[in-house]
Amino acid sequence: KTFSDSSLIERIKYDYLMQTLIVKFKNKTSKYAYFEIPEELANAFFESKSAGKFFHEFIKNKFTHHKQD
Repeated sequence: KTFSDSSLIERIKYDYLMQTLIVKFKNKTSKYAYFEIPEELANAFFESKSAGKFFHEFIKNKFTHHKQD
């Protein structure tokens, strides 16, 4: 999903099989993979009104992640 109205997040993608969330930030060239994200949480992220607020509240510093090139 693309977030055109977010100042922080450009787009997100979720791999249901691997429970991995891929986040592309607007101010970064790399993407970040967040692991062991429950499907319900990913679905809530897709439906959120504020992508940045949702990310800070429910994802950031709560899940293992790494940078992808």
